[in-house]
Amino acid sequence: MLKNILTVILLALISCPIIAQDIKEQAKPGSDFYYMVSDNQLAKDSKDAKFIRLYTRADSGMLKVEEFYMNNKPKLIGKTFALDIDFRPGLQGYCIEYYMNGKRKSINNYNKGQLVGEGITYYPSGTMYNITEKNKNGMYLKSCLDSTGKILAENGNGIWFKTKNDSVKIFLVGPVINGKEDGVWEKHISDTTYTIVYKKGEITSGKEFINNKDPFAHIIADPQFPGGEEKFFKFLASTIKYPSIDREQKNSGKVILAFAIDKDGSVKDAKIIRGVSATIDAEVMRAIKRSPKWKPGTKDGRFDKALVSIPVSFDTSTGSSIILGNQQNLN
Repeated sequence: MLKNILTVILLALISCPIIAQDIKEQAKPGSDFYYMVSDNQLAKDSKDAKFIRLYTRADSGMLKVEEFYMNNKPKLIGKTFALDIDFRPGLQGYCIEYYMNGKRKSINNYNKGQLVGEGITYYPSGTMYNITEKNKNGMYLKSCLDSTGKILAENGNGIWFKTKNDSVKIFLVGPVINGKEDGVWEKHISDTTYTIVYKKGEITSGKEFINNKDPFAHIIADPQFPGGEEKFFKFLASTIKYPSIDREQKNSGKVILAFAIDKDGSVKDAKIIRGVSATIDAEVMRAIKRSPKWKPGTKDGRFDKALVSIPVSFDTSTGSSIILGNQQNLN
């Protein structure tokens, strides 16, 4: 029953982190740590942070990623090829996530940021929730259990339970056949119930969901620099000049720049969250103020204000700056 579970668990346990008494002790030379509000949004300081993210150089050009809740309990451990604040597109190998209470939340395997093979998810109590398998035919819903450990679905057949963000007020429940949603499902939002009909994993009817394969999704589009992200990084790299006084004094480090893209596409409210020196900070601010208008972000089809945060590294050994970027919608 529930084949291959132990193999995945044992492999994942090998990679489990040793909890440090002080997270800063893990920030060894060659490491960077950030205070984070959410997966893609930097915090202004430790008071605003929800968790800490630690990057350490690993083998084969990868970064080891470790996240800790502010209570010092682990949040995530994995490895990535993405040298960026948004590390998930480069995840490689097993990635383990945890609930704030220290219980394991999920174990998933990745190849170049894409899920592969079996993944296991757990309830906050630590009991197993479900097992899925990503294969050439998409996601195979393998096994599902309720919070007491009772098997609801096994070998791709039975009843499946879905929830979003561990919410008990919003959930879906319905039949799976041969690893796919198939038949009439119910979506419960508080005291309201909606009906969704699936056929081999595809939605065929459902008043609110006919064109939406993810019943939970809100359609959000990030703001775009003219020509795309690569053009934006080239714009910054060509515009930012390493101040000569900082090169002479060997001032180096990482500037964290945050700014908003307003509904009309203009850059607003630029500020330095983390600085290096007065002249370097001023140079970064000068550069972003020269940005042309962006294509504004949207949410549910409407233009929406969004926050962009950009780490810019200044390295005296090369006399250059390296820009790594990520975006986070404010709403």
